[in-house]
Amino acid sequence: MNKIFTLVFAFLGFTCIAQNCNNVKTGTYVIKNEDYGGSQLIRTESSQEEIVEKLGIHSKFDLIWIDECNYVLFNKSVIKKGNYDFPESKKTDSLFIEITDIISNGYKFRARSNFSDFVTTGIAENKS
Repeated sequence: MNKIFTLVFAFLGFTCIAQNCNNVKTGTYVIKNEDYGGSQLIRTESSQEEIVEKLGIHSKFDLIWIDECNYVLFNKSVIKKGNYDFPESKKTDSLFIEITDIISNGYKFRARSNFSDFVTTGIAENKS
């Protein structure tokens, strides 16, 4: 009987932890960064643009949602590269974004790629 209660509470706990990411799947967000001033994300159902005004960079990615809170950015195209010298990218290069928490003004995320060991976390806030 004790095992049944443990399983029920564990199931309820996992259900409560699950995020509802539907409200942040599209929209315009700002990621602040002290080093480069931050970036603006413009996300539709099938693409995401990233604009880093301070560096003069504007990129666009195709986007696929893997599940409710995880998506992949791929097929990068550089619209404006500013003074930044981008390394040559391959068609197979992808960024994997996990929305880890929904907050009142946006969401927290973790990003990694298949072409680098670099992993980053951040907060994307709704653009006002």
